[in-house]
Amino acid sequence: MPKKSDNFRPDPSGASKVRDKVTLVNIILNKSILKVSRDAHLLYEEENSNRIISQTRKGVNIIETKPVGTIFWVDCFFGFRDVIENKKTKDVEVLFTLEATFKLTYELRNRNHITKNDVASFGVLNGPYNAWPYWREFHQNTMLRAGLPPIILDLMLPSVVSKKG
Repeated sequence: MPKKSDNFRPDPSGASKVRDKVTLVNIILNKSILKVSRDAHLLYEEENSNRIISQTRKGVNIIETKPVGTIFWVDCFFGFRDVIENKKTKDVEVLFTLEATFKLTYELRNRNHITKNDVASFGVLNGPYNAWPYWREFHQNTMLRAGLPPIILDLMLPSVVSKKG
């Protein structure tokens, strides 16, 4: 199965074949990390809002499948951090970093005419979309519990939000 480091290009038609035969069985939080700088709370309270930059990332780290089984797993990684730029040196200080990996379990109703590449394509294209609401809730809840500003993420995964007016 393709891993993050591969130059795998998902095939939308293969993903579509899987989407028509799959059920999402479970989503669990597999790993999470929160790092808050010592001065983060002070820097948010000062007049620094114009210098704070939010950065996000997402990815599919691992897709596993049994050779002829109907169950497969997708690990979706999400990350978010705020940094503040030093006006003089242009260096950035990380105020906080929040990362999480969700393990999604899917089950195929039947595997006829479904290849490992189809499953991998589905995982890369649909996994982050299916995990997004869980990441969004986890992010908002963790920010509040850590006493950080309530940064609200988009309702939909940014790459799938319609650009129509």
